[in-house]
Amino acid sequence: LARAGAARDAAVTPRELAARQLAKNAPGAHELGELTELYYAALWGDRSDPAAEKRADELATAIKNALRAA
Repeated sequence: LARAGAARDAAVTPRELAARQLAKNAPGAHELGELTELYYAALWGDRSDPAAEKRADELATAIKNALRAA
């Protein structure tokens, strides 16, 4: 994201960054929002979820592709 011009300042949470990208209608913003929520669930959920891990991989690939195409 930083290479695409969407660097996150230290005071900005991942959720805030995702919301800002969505407000700008940036490429991959919807996927970034979903990936961010999966991140929070993994961080605070206290359990492993293979389906969520698979979805996170899919979202990361979709974000990379959207940024490349922009």
